[in-house]
Amino acid sequence: MSTESTPTELRPAAADRAPALPFGIFGVTFFLALHRGFFFSSDVVFFTSRGLSFAQFSLLEVVSSILIALCEAPTGAIADRYGRRLSVGISCLMRSAIFAVLLATSSFGVIALSYALLGIAMTFQSGALNGWFASLCQKAGHESLEKPFLRLYHYQLAGALGGGLLTAALAGYGTGVVCMGAALSCLLAFVACAMTPDASPERSHGPDADTGTPGARLRRVVMDLWTHNREAAQYVAGSSALRTVLIYKIIIILAACGTFKTWQPLMQAYFPDDALTVAGLSWSAFVLCSLGGNTLAGALGWLSVRARLILCGVMSGLPLLLAVGLPSGALALAFWGLYIAFDAIKYPLLDAEVHENAPDTHRSTVESLLSLVEGTLEIFGYLLIAAVAFSLSAVWPIIVGAALLHIISAAFVYIRWHK
Repeated sequence: MSTESTPTELRPAAADRAPALPFGIFGVTFFLALHRGFFFSSDVVFFTSRGLSFAQFSLLEVVSSILIALCEAPTGAIADRYGRRLSVGISCLMRSAIFAVLLATSSFGVIALSYALLGIAMTFQSGALNGWFASLCQKAGHESLEKPFLRLYHYQLAGALGGGLLTAALAGYGTGVVCMGAALSCLLAFVACAMTPDASPERSHGPDADTGTPGARLRRVVMDLWTHNREAAQYVAGSSALRTVLIYKIIIILAACGTFKTWQPLMQAYFPDDALTVAGLSWSAFVLCSLGGNTLAGALGWLSVRARLILCGVMSGLPLLLAVGLPSGALALAFWGLYIAFDAIKYPLLDAEVHENAPDTHRSTVESLLSLVEGTLEIFGYLLIAAVAFSLSAVWPIIVGAALLHIISAAFVYIRWHK
């Protein structure tokens, strides 16, 4: 048997392999998702243990959504102009501090202020992380962003799964593990962020950009951010693809208001003695369903994006309708998991669509402007929930409305999506 190595000309060409990306960007995504698994799997249960009602929690979501809407545009421009890695790092540190405060307080006023600041912290990541990733992909030579974003979502969902499983495993130590785990996860995300190269476009400085009085410099910075946001808005208005994505996202964000937080009160109704454990385990099961949906989105790559989004809308809405009024918590969870699996198909496809149509100089701002519109509508969604959801019996009509919106999203794609 010959021991000679394979001749160079017989080895796979480097061009046949996917271009390498810095692994740290996947670490940032994983740990930020881990914090979501800890906190957002059980936040309703956590705040209930602090004496808040579900209606009060919905009002917290309203306050947070208002701050998100106000801060999306400026923080997106900050990421584009001053560094996407810097923006994500600020988000990580702010969240770590906020979760430490939430762990230590039961005061509604302090909780409300902390949750509002949490909304601001999230806007520093919104747009910045995906923009950072998309720029790294394009600088590495990726022509299409669909497969890279599918890979990124695998890491994101793996982190969310880990956070939910750890929440369930540590439930015996009390609801404080929710905040403690979230704070530590954000610190680890910051470490991964510091170890990953930035990929923001070069920023040109005017001849007097750093001269003059502090007030004059501040005015120049504000005008710079305003101009950058205006240019990004013009890109969105001038792109039929981005306009279509915007309208589609408006429909699905209203649907999300009716599903994202309503399953935890249902768990409290079906499993009152083990609400935290079941919330963590069901979150983990849902993330596994999302992993399946993310894999399905890639496996169905032979279908057009339009066809996959139509499938997503129909098969997200029907299970929610079937889950309405079931006497069994296990059956309700099963239908909910089916909804989550198909709902997950759309996210990497939409992210790829946005960043393939946004210029590199404005990609974070473009995504943040889209999120601003979503966040503004989210305010009204959570206000509606806060107004009607004083009892668990009001949750089911909200879910039915969300199911119908998913089906409407499929009809919209069928009519308007031409790619």
